[in-house]
Order: sequence, then C-alpha cells, then structure tokens
Amino acid sequence: MLKTSQKMRLARFACRAVLFARSRLGLGPEVVVRRHGIRWHLDLTEGIDLSIYLLGAFEPLTRMAYTRLISPGAYVIDIGANIGAHTLPLAHLVGNSGRVLAIEPTAFAYEKLCANAALNPELQPQIMAEQVYLVGTASDTMLLEANASWPMFALGSRDVLNQGLSKSTTGGHASTLDDLVKQAKFPRVDFIKIDVDGHERGVLTGGQKTLEKYRPRMIAELAPHEFSRESGDLEEIISLLRRLDYKLWDFSERHQWPLDAEKLRSVIPPGVSRNAIVIPQA
Repeated sequence: MLKTSQKMRLARFACRAVLFARSRLGLGPEVVVRRHGIRWHLDLTEGIDLSIYLLGAFEPLTRMAYTRLISPGAYVIDIGANIGAHTLPLAHLVGNSGRVLAIEPTAFAYEKLCANAALNPELQPQIMAEQVYLVGTASDTMLLEANASWPMFALGSRDVLNQGLSKSTTGGHASTLDDLVKQAKFPRVDFIKIDVDGHERGVLTGGQKTLEKYRPRMIAELAPHEFSRESGDLEEIISLLRRLDYKLWDFSERHQWPLDAEKLRSVIPPGVSRNAIVIPQA
C-alpha cells in the first residue's frame, strides 16, 4: 500500500518523462485528448490530468467499482467533482435518462469541469454542475479555500496528508446537500461519490434527509488520520453511518471494514487513503 508521498514521487517521474518527450516534439503541457470515448482538456503538470492522460482514467479502480453499481437512468451525485474526472464517466453510465449533479467548491476546478463537459456535447445534457461548498447546516459558512490542485512541481504550501494545494471558493456559495438535492428536483438519488479531503462530516450531516429517504449507495475516500482525535469528526461520521444503518466494504464487496474510529485508524495507516463502498442495509 503506497503512501500519498510515494505516489507523488512516482507521478513526478512519469510527468518529467512525458513533458520531456512532448518538448522534443515542440509540444507544451496542455493537450486535448480522447480517453475511453470522452474528450478532455488536460494540463499534464496536474496530477489528476496526468492520470487521465496516462491511464485513461483518474482512480481506475474507483471507476471500475461504480461501473458495477450504476445502471442507465440512475440519478447520481459527484461531490468533489474537480475537473470532472468522474463526472463525465458517470454521465456516460447514466445515459440520456439519468442525471449527474456535479458539486465542486473552487473556481479553479469548476471552470475546468464546465470546459470538459462542453467538450462532450453528447454528455453535457446529463450534467448539472454547481459551484457549491457543502456544509452541515444552512447557517454554516463556507471556507475561503479548498483543495483542488495536485501540481507535480508546485512551490506552494501543500496539504500535509494529501499533498493538495488550496484554491479559492470565490464565486461559489454554501449549501447543505439536502437543500441542493431539493433544488435539483431529483426524483431519487441512486449513488453518491464523495471525495472532500477531510470535510465528510459536513457533507453527511447536511445530507441526512437525502440518505434516509433514498438510501443511495456511496463511494467515499477514507483517510482516518486526517481527523484529529480531539475534533471528534471521524467518530461523528461513524456514528451517523451507524444510525442510518450503512456498512463499509472494500471494492470487492467481500470484506467489511469496521465502523469504529480506532479500528479504522489501525486498518488504514497514516499518510494513506482508501476508497470504500458504503452500502445501506436492507
């Protein structure tokens, strides 16, 4: 299991090789390419973009997992959509009769999300993109910045655990997930992808009515050591999932993970994040 810092070193090596090869051809780091039938405008100095360019997808295992869970006509929410790395594949899966609500709080990534959606006119009608920072209650205020960039060779100050750089949320607004789903007028919610770098408590707290009513399956990134024991955030997340009768599973859906803060911290070591399938019980 590679730590984030180890993955970054490998990614930097790959990035240098790609940029060198392109420079020899007189080409720069920006490129428009097609991967798995989807067109992308990519900046190859960015980690998410580089992954799509080299691997055909960002987090290929995550994409394989939700491909099994989503059927045509599904209503899906992509929380932490960034440049649309999962939004566009999700839109392809749900088809013309489904919808994807893509939520991204930063202007930096939201603009890229909209640009990538526009490159795919056959998918764009299925996508509802919103620049929103999800909060736990309607009275909460959003942060001025959120992680949105994973540059290969940044000089700025990175998040210690996930190596991301914060970008401004200017232009967005705060909302609970429950309010956003109501505004979207979704008849149901079948699936939710959550990747919010330690802000899961606010997302889930503000989406309790949605989870209770529609019982969607979810994929969520888990990094237990991002939460300090003093904050109690991880414990509150686990308590909420227990109350709503959700269970955590690995991508094979054969191994269940403990809904216990200390046990999760022992299963997933410091500096490592794991994606889990979050499944409601019948």
